Amino acid sequence: MADQFSRSEYDALADLFLAADAPREPKPVTYPARATHGGPALRLADQVDAFASDAAPTQQAQPARREPLSVEALVLGHLPVLGAAWVTQYAKHVAEEGRTPVALLRLHEGQVWIDILTPRSVAARPQSRVGSNSDEPASLEAALRRAASECSHWLVRVDEIAEPDLVALPHLARVTLLTGADDAAVVASYRTIKNLSRSLDAARSDVGSGPSLKLAIMGADEAKATEAENKLRKAAATFLQNELEPAAKVAKIGGSSTIALFRGQATMDVAAMLATAHVGKVSSATMPGAESAAKHAVTETASESSAASVAHQGDAVHHVEQIEHASSTPPVVSQPATGDARVAAPIAAKATNALPIAGLQALGITCPVARDVTLAVASDNTLHMIAQAKPEAAQSLLASAAWALDHAQLLAMAKPGLLCEQPQLHVLANEMHEARGLLETAIAVHIVMQVGDVVVSKRVN
Repeated sequence: MADQFSRSEYDALADLFLAADAPREPKPVTYPARATHGGPALRLADQVDAFASDAAPTQQAQPARREPLSVEALVLGHLPVLGAAWVTQYAKHVAEEGRTPVALLRLHEGQVWIDILTPRSVAARPQSRVGSNSDEPASLEAALRRAASECSHWLVRVDEIAEPDLVALPHLARVTLLTGADDAAVVASYRTIKNLSRSLDAARSDVGSGPSLKLAIMGADEAKATEAENKLRKAAATFLQNELEPAAKVAKIGGSSTIALFRGQATMDVAAMLATAHVGKVSSATMPGAESAAKHAVTETASESSAASVAHQGDAVHHVEQIEHASSTPPVVSQPATGDARVAAPIAAKATNALPIAGLQALGITCPVARDVTLAVASDNTLHMIAQAKPEAAQSLLASAAWALDHAQLLAMAKPGLLCEQPQLHVLANEMHEARGLLETAIAVHIVMQVGDVVVSKRVN
């Protein structure tokens, strides 16, 4: 019977029976491109000020800008390999389900990442200004406010040691446990749910209400995911008196449409970040257009229609300039490495087109959503992406692959005939243990070593 219900029907049931505990999902964003008033659907930067003074558009403030900030905390359970990569996949799932952009805020060892994930099904997206030196957020605060002006739904991921503090976050609506579907994952998930239930019950007793608890089952087909969900929901209801929300199910890792807003040092804690974002949300609601991306909004279709139209769109111009520069770069010539460079030298040598993987030629293009990823091309015109072995390597590669798919026509200006549909992903590691978790994936793992004055690599999976 459960299989006969769609996701929307589950949401409806949750509203009927769990309304006291389960907050409603944010309403879909209404973008300028879908406007129905007398003004044009597409506004260019030099036209916005004139339209902003009109009475009718002023009365039609975007509904999403007025919604309060809704925070969903993510807890990682027993996941398949590439555990951290499933965070991005869940964010993609949330964006697609809600047909609205979501903000992903991640903190790890003092570093912070802020991304916006947009649904591919929505024609008008928040315009990425990453890569434009004149308009890129110069600070963490600016990035938080910009993300808040676009997104009401925020996903937050912190280090495992900080997870117990998530229940005290401001504007927290839900805690979601990301888990696999095998027996070990189910057992581990029940223990985590038990601990989370205690924390959430304590929070509810303090303020009278509190966030709900949800499952997200990753890396399993529909049948296995449903079986695991039923076991956990039944156990939680029977032994913990906790009714879990219907589980989200994400079967596999795939590309996502990601806008990277900030990468850098965390200068405040996560609670302060969310407070800053809330201020940005309130500001954008009370002053329509003040920090809105509508001033720079152009549709994705228009940005790829022709080189002439691209020339009038700020960020696309930046990418075209990079690509035109790359098209005149000379053929790759391997450069010798010295000292302790090993892996760092090939990655840093991106500007000189030197690569340690035989048969690949660097394109000389910087991916704006993953600047540490090197784009290269093989003799058969297939696109390859190379990253150094780091905890976030898989996420960076997936984000860059999605960006390449969205900008295939622009990349073709640098390399005619370039095939971007299924890029080959590579990770370079000094030692095997640095990339052991990637060995059973489709990502090619290479061990890089220095032989004399030459840096070479060998694929190990």
